[in-house]
Amino acid sequence: FGVTAGEFMDALAQADGRAIRLDINSPGGDPFDGITMYNGLREYPGKVIARIVGLAASSASFVALGADQVEIADSAHFMIHNAWAPGSGDRHVHRKLSDILESVDQGLAEVYAAQTGGAPEDMAALMDAETWFRGQAAVDAGFAHAVIGAQPAPKAAFDLSVFARAPKDLFADMADLPET
Repeated sequence: FGVTAGEFMDALAQADGRAIRLDINSPGGDPFDGITMYNGLREYPGKVIARIVGLAASSASFVALGADQVEIADSAHFMIHNAWAPGSGDRHVHRKLSDILESVDQGLAEVYAAQTGGAPEDMAALMDAETWFRGQAAVDAGFAHAVIGAQPAPKAAFDLSVFARAPKDLFADMADLPET
């Protein structure tokens, strides 16, 4: 399911302070892996440019924000939402999990606020609404610094049905996918 935080941090260490261009096309993943990657990028001594070339959703959105410069293709998307976690157990387990998720969400709202100059409460409201930004809208909202030239619309084979408000134009045409 993509790159783990350990793999990412190993690759970052191998870059040895050189400038990095990080191309992102990801539906996201584990929030703690994403936070680790974000912090690794922030501490990296070299210049980092994150380029959102298709999709930076969920944890991939805050990974991008660890870079010194965030660029987004005019046809690419950036999405923020509240953290998710699987859970099983009784009400006490679920209550504790809910408290953990609330704490993660507060931290992420602070990351988004630091990037955009907005208030954490405003970012939390955008997260509650599962908000999608395309190209220039991500720049206008402060999540990215610049729109990069026209890129072909992403045709990633991500299953975005788990998101409540994914733009319909992002769903892969399942008829065009190879059979596995």
